[in-house]
Amino acid sequence: MDACSSNHSATSAVYRVWIARFDDWRPTRWNEAPPRAEAIEPAIAGCLTRDEAAQFVAGFNEASLAEGAKLWAVVAPVALRYDGDFWPGAAIAPAAFPPDAAAAGSGDF
Repeated sequence: MDACSSNHSATSAVYRVWIARFDDWRPTRWNEAPPRAEAIEPAIAGCLTRDEAAQFVAGFNEASLAEGAKLWAVVAPVALRYDGDFWPGAAIAPAAFPPDAAAAGSGDF
């Protein structure tokens, strides 16, 4: 499981925090959003709750404001998907592990 599905239930709201680069904008508070920005990379692996995301964004953006940096933390609400998963009562044909899967430790089957 990835960090999103292991830390939060499928029904709770989760967020990804991204670091973005911006030009021609002068933020004055940590919770402002740039009118235009370029996503660079996820700030952390996995998903966060609303409160966790707000704490991260506040800390990162306050530091960015203090340093006059052109980087900004932004949030993206995301939905978890379990494409291909089973559900109660479903007729299934489960995938089998190859005979050496336990010895290999990881990988697709």
